Amino acid sequence: MDKRMVWLNGKVVPYAEASVPLLNTSFRYGAMVFEGIRAYWNPRTQKQSLFRLDEHAVRLLESIKLMRFEAAYTVEQVRQAVIDYLQALAPQQDMHIRQMVYLDSEEFYYARGPLQMAIAAVPMGRRRGFEQGLHCNISSWRRISDQSVPPRIKCAGNYQNSRLAHIESVESGYDYPLLLNDRGKVSEGGGSAVLLVRHGALVTPPVTADLLESITRETLLELAKEQLGMRVEVREVDRTELLLAEEVLLCGTAEEVMPVASVDHVTIGSGAPGPVTRRLQEELLAAARGDTDRFAGWRTQVAVPQDRRHV
Repeated sequence: MDKRMVWLNGKVVPYAEASVPLLNTSFRYGAMVFEGIRAYWNPRTQKQSLFRLDEHAVRLLESIKLMRFEAAYTVEQVRQAVIDYLQALAPQQDMHIRQMVYLDSEEFYYARGPLQMAIAAVPMGRRRGFEQGLHCNISSWRRISDQSVPPRIKCAGNYQNSRLAHIESVESGYDYPLLLNDRGKVSEGGGSAVLLVRHGALVTPPVTADLLESITRETLLELAKEQLGMRVEVREVDRTELLLAEEVLLCGTAEEVMPVASVDHVTIGSGAPGPVTRRLQEELLAAARGDTDRFAGWRTQVAVPQDRRHV
């Protein structure tokens, strides 16, 4: 029996009851925006911490605005829905939460409303490649452009770009794709931001390089400056810089901090996760889980009564 529960328009219901009609505009045309949010369980405090919930709520509303959906939610409504759902779910492990806003309409693809919101969560620890690193390739697919389908919108339809790149990557014997933009500069990975260590600095492409405005990327830039004392450079990156870098890493809510072992069969550094990548992994998890008093503003703690903990 499937015991999963989801949040749908203010109610927590069984997964099987949360359905979308086949002719719904969101299903037919990918008219859905979403956020992926991490919740970290701390066994010492017996609390869950939602990581950078406020920033995710703001970005979701920005996606709604850019998709020209009707304005149906406030930041507080968006963030409180996640808190309510996590309290009802009462997990005792790390979770990945997907918050979705979609058109509840059977009109043509230019419909703007009405909207519905759904939230679902799955257990998620560290993903494959976290320890040993990923073998990546430069995809033949180019990153979508702000002149066509703006990549700063976290929209379901945009991820077909990453999907095609992933399929090509795996079929070619790699783990993960890296995409260039239409100017031939490094943009991002197939669903994650790209950073590299070059001459002792942490370097990453600018948000104008046709990438999603990554919350985790901004987090790592601050951690690198504050905790590692590193110089940070936000600038355009050539593909050959990846091959010459001391370290290359990917980041995102799901990926957290992911080492890159090679690009196009060229070994990065020693081929093992480098010291900066390892430090950033440690610092991110400590800040997210609440193992440090620093960066408390990034955490939204959700206390759950003992009798409701069951996942």
